[in-house]
Amino acid sequence: SSQVQADAFKLVAARRLEETRERRERDDAHTHESMAAFIASLFWFGNPEWVLRLLQACIFGYCLNLALVLTYWSSVSGNPLLPLLIVVLAVTAALLLSAIARIVPMYTATLYAGDCTDAAMLAKAVHIGAVR
Repeated sequence: SSQVQADAFKLVAARRLEETRERRERDDAHTHESMAAFIASLFWFGNPEWVLRLLQACIFGYCLNLALVLTYWSSVSGNPLLPLLIVVLAVTAALLLSAIARIVPMYTATLYAGDCTDAAMLAKAVHIGAVR
């Protein structure tokens, strides 16, 4: 009789353990999907990869412009618009560095650590500017 009770108890415990594990897996899958949607909403166009590609295109364009100016410096050195060109390049560089300083930390924090982070804590960090 006690052996039958012990076997029944083990069976009930194993069933409850399996149900708990299945429920946690469903909850984890739901949490991952909602977290992925929240992370995507932090970026322009809702797609972090596009933002990264856009940033790479801006860096490439700036480097190309700077290379052209340096390559043809002797041709443009007498141009009266040279100071304007230098100011435009400096402002563009400042804007690009500012964008990099804001986007790259958020990209890194949310994409690689975001799934492991509490959504409310991540939203608060974004709101107060800890993750720009």
